[in-house]
Amino acid sequence: MILLFPDLDTLRLAITSGVVPADVTLAPAAVSFDDQGKIYVEPTEALTKTVTKNLDRIGVKGSKRHASDEPKDVSCWPQLLPVTREGTPPQLSNQAPVLFELERAEDLPTLVSEMLRLGNDRQGFRWFDDGDSKRVLLRVIGPPYYTLLRALDKSAGGTTGVVRAYLEHAPRVWVEVGHALPLARQLRVAEKQSVLIRAPREWLYVDDAPFQDVYDMMQFKLPASPVGWTEAKSPKKMTVPLKLTASTTTDTPELWVLRDNAVEQLDALVRDSDDRLLQRLMFAVATDAKGTRTSASSCSTALSRRTQSSGVSVVVLAVSFSGTVIFLGDFASVQPTGDAGNLNCIMS
Repeated sequence: MILLFPDLDTLRLAITSGVVPADVTLAPAAVSFDDQGKIYVEPTEALTKTVTKNLDRIGVKGSKRHASDEPKDVSCWPQLLPVTREGTPPQLSNQAPVLFELERAEDLPTLVSEMLRLGNDRQGFRWFDDGDSKRVLLRVIGPPYYTLLRALDKSAGGTTGVVRAYLEHAPRVWVEVGHALPLARQLRVAEKQSVLIRAPREWLYVDDAPFQDVYDMMQFKLPASPVGWTEAKSPKKMTVPLKLTASTTTDTPELWVLRDNAVEQLDALVRDSDDRLLQRLMFAVATDAKGTRTSASSCSTALSRRTQSSGVSVVVLAVSFSGTVIFLGDFASVQPTGDAGNLNCIMS
């Protein structure tokens, strides 16, 4: 059965209103057009009496033949809606992906080098064989407007074949730049496929696959050349002077020097702290350079001997993390590092 639609508005109403079921509108059909703008549609799916009656209500009649002897096959009814040219130039962001279709594969180096020269290397390509010639799809993120003009102005020179550009209106639905398609954003392509749509009603399906980075096809093989340097023996070990400087890190301090009533400060710390903290503490008592000194010991042992340490000037307190005790070195040589209060952090 051939359906005769009086105009495109009636056809669009039949597609979008549900008058014709989706299993019919999404199936292939044959179509032809007459000089008065009427559309002849021959669906591949059978129509029920209810659908035929509803179509008759909106002005769709039946026809015994097409408007021409060679009707055109379409993949679905939305393809019957024409791609129209937009009145304003497209406004693209620098993150918008654009798909360039190169009719001649020989033009690929021209476009790639042009965009590289203009500062865009976010390019990927796919190579196709349509039987007669090689074609290339070049996907570019935010292409230069100068290159985009090649697709907008077909008379632009520099290439041997036609260059078209497409924007993605829906996932894997690419519509030619500068054109609009009704219902484009509602289209859903089959898995692992993409569709390229261009005026007036040309739909081209391709397999969906990754694009190859444009740098993968560039190879610069350099000839062997005389070397400018010769191998030499390494020098003797170098002496590197060390010095202590202020640090900007925020590591947890692990060593403190207590001055001014050091034993009293330590006694107050032990008295007011719980056993878990005390078990992590080691300390040593240092006197002046001529006096005797105690070695590092546990808090409890040192506190029991604190009355024997007359003349004490410095108490060095270290924290033990995970059972590791900080080696305190020559306690008699410990000197104040500056007046920063009664508790100074001198090591991290």
